[in-house]
Amino acid sequence: MILGIAIIITNIPMSTFFQVMVPTNMRGRINSISSVSFNFSIPITYGVVGILADKIGAQEVYAIGTAILFICVVLAFTNKELVKSYIGADEGKKQEQVERNL
Repeated sequence: MILGIAIIITNIPMSTFFQVMVPTNMRGRINSISSVSFNFSIPITYGVVGILADKIGAQEVYAIGTAILFICVVLAFTNKELVKSYIGADEGKKQEQVERNL
């Protein structure tokens, strides 16, 4: 259940990110590739997590998963290019809105 919730929580921002950052003419291709990749990785992840839980214990697997998630979040927030691209995308949206209102 926790993995299912995590998929939902990560899927929405990733979809939004792709829609904002990917040019319109490439959006369908990129969305298809990411969709196939995510859907293919889900059963593999479930299998690996199950095997690891049997071998080293469920609590340890959750601790490892939490550590990986924390590292990913820290890397995302400290990556200047990613932050700059997100801010730039937001500014581009504001500019589009201003141009529409004129």
